[in-house]
Amino acid sequence: MAVAAICLLGSFSARAEDPLKLALKAAKRSTLDQPGTHPFHLRATVTPSFERDKASNRTGEIEFWWKAPGEYRRDLHAPGFHQVEIVSAGHRWQKNEGDYLPDWLDETANALVRPLPAESAAMHGVEPDQQKAMFGSLYLNWEKPLPMDMQASKQDVAITDSTGLLFYDGGLGWGALFKDYAGFHGRDVPRTVTHGSPEVTAKVVLLEDLPPVAADWFNATATGGDPHPIVFVAVDSTDLSADLVKPAPPLVWPDVPNTRADGVIWTNLVLDREGHIREPFSPISDNPALNGFLHDYLAGLQFKPVMKDGQAAQTIRHVVLHFNLGKPVEWKRLPKV
Repeated sequence: MAVAAICLLGSFSARAEDPLKLALKAAKRSTLDQPGTHPFHLRATVTPSFERDKASNRTGEIEFWWKAPGEYRRDLHAPGFHQVEIVSAGHRWQKNEGDYLPDWLDETANALVRPLPAESAAMHGVEPDQQKAMFGSLYLNWEKPLPMDMQASKQDVAITDSTGLLFYDGGLGWGALFKDYAGFHGRDVPRTVTHGSPEVTAKVVLLEDLPPVAADWFNATATGGDPHPIVFVAVDSTDLSADLVKPAPPLVWPDVPNTRADGVIWTNLVLDREGHIREPFSPISDNPALNGFLHDYLAGLQFKPVMKDGQAAQTIRHVVLHFNLGKPVEWKRLPKV
């Protein structure tokens, strides 16, 4: 996202008081899916943020009926896909029309009720490595343990100074911009959430107390559900030779004159349960002249499915490679730094 790039500009300010506590407090104020939240019914529409992306087909609807943490019903609609998911008493029930749950729709739905997800460094109590004050917000940064000049951060959180609420957050497989906050039984809920590339905007069109529902509305043990629910996993890839259905074709970096000769290039790939790339992706590199080259190379690959609990999962794969102009890739693990 553009905000992620902005976060890397400017000089870092002196460390603010308890930055981790500020992030956790901001998240708690806006998280609907947590203990103490009043039971709610939420509906949001999702559309492309920009006119230029109207043809992306990224339109949909998100609806939640929520009683308590671990007890809710979620309904997702997008062109060619519909999912009903019920979670209750430790069980998960799904009925899917379509084999692929669009990642942008799932992440947007999650951001509406959990702006800062449980897997984030902040929610694990990890202190940020860096912080700065800029443009009326406090930016917190958790460093990526990889030698990349352009992408210094693995995770970012931005908090608006005037409100103490989340403005932006981002990490592997999650992240969004939040605005148009309004109150709901003691929570400050963003009514507009933007996410992804091509970017989509979710508008909350209804947030109300949970109305009366049918007795079996939250029955996660009902018959007729899919035997293999759709789940997501996020993984790092630094050794493509071990991750592909077929051996990787030779990858020799082009020798582009008058550009940086070595460094790191990375991108995020969204894969379906068969290992096919399903969403647009844009490599980012220490040498931007290589971005299109790597895009075309990766676009022709099929990855091995990633298994979770014995089932193939949809996957967000973070690919990181070293480049050395004019030389072939050496398939090996990147050292931790």
